[in-house]
Amino acid sequence: MRLTIILLLATFMLLPFANTTFAQQEEDEEQWIRFPYKVTISLDAGIGMPFNPAAFGDLWNSSLPATFAVGYVVIPYVEVRGWITFASWGINGIPAQQAIGIGGVHDVEGGTITTLLYGASAKLNPLPNSRIQPTFEIGGGAFQASADDLEVGTVHTNSMEDASGPVLQLAVTMEYGINESWQVFTGFNYYIGFSDTFAPGNLVLRPGDPPVEGDNLQFGALVLGITLKI
Repeated sequence: MRLTIILLLATFMLLPFANTTFAQQEEDEEQWIRFPYKVTISLDAGIGMPFNPAAFGDLWNSSLPATFAVGYVVIPYVEVRGWITFASWGINGIPAQQAIGIGGVHDVEGGTITTLLYGASAKLNPLPNSRIQPTFEIGGGAFQASADDLEVGTVHTNSMEDASGPVLQLAVTMEYGINESWQVFTGFNYYIGFSDTFAPGNLVLRPGDPPVEGDNLQFGALVLGITLKI
């Protein structure tokens, strides 16, 4: 009985503090998030992982793709964005030499693939007034890909023709409001460049083999970024 009375008294005494704390949290939330804002400028970079074609996924290293985007908030839950993504993919020399089938101590040079993707997207934000915001994005545009010739010592050289085509962009992010104007975010971006001419396998052809057919460019990226809200 005594313990019950003590707990009731303690609860009664703590109620004003709890109300004050809750009110302070609500006030803090209002300070963190200023709404509405109309323009966003964001920059992100991360670890890119090549997926397709198979030779691209197997023989090329991870990249550090970077994306710059400018957005406009149409309604609180929808933002339209224009973006550009750049990535440079270096080849794994020893597996490449093994794929070509030339042994010895020849150095493998070149073979770097450069990709440039750009387009527009719609970004959906189900919790625009929250300090923590999950978002979903879908967009489209175009891509361009080119590659340096791959040289195995002075005995063999392969090349890849430039490729281009339309691109589909998908992204999921989790954003966190630092203050009323800045947010940081982490997420996953996925790109599919539709093409029948993107053929990294031609850079690792064995001597005398016919050219390989092109296929869609596919890669993903785990990113960290920052957004300015205006």
